[in-house]
Amino acid sequence: PAWISVKERLPTNDDAVLIATEFGARLGLYWRTEKLWSEVGSKLCPQVTHWMPLPSAPPVEEKP
Repeated sequence: PAWISVKERLPTNDDAVLIATEFGARLGLYWRTEKLWSEVGSKLCPQVTHWMPLPSAPPVEEKP
C-alpha cells in the first residue's frame, strides 16, 4: 500500500487505516457519514493529510 492524499481520495468504508498528520502516522478511521477523521479509540484528527489502507494479515500457519 502507498500513502494517498486526502485531496485525491478518501476511504470508501469505515475500516481502520493508517493516517498521517503533522505529528506522525497512527491508526485512524474516516467516518463517512460525519466526514470526520479520528484516531482509533481516541480523539478527532482534523489535520489528516494522507491515509493508507492497512496491509492484509499474514497467513495463519497450520500446526502439524
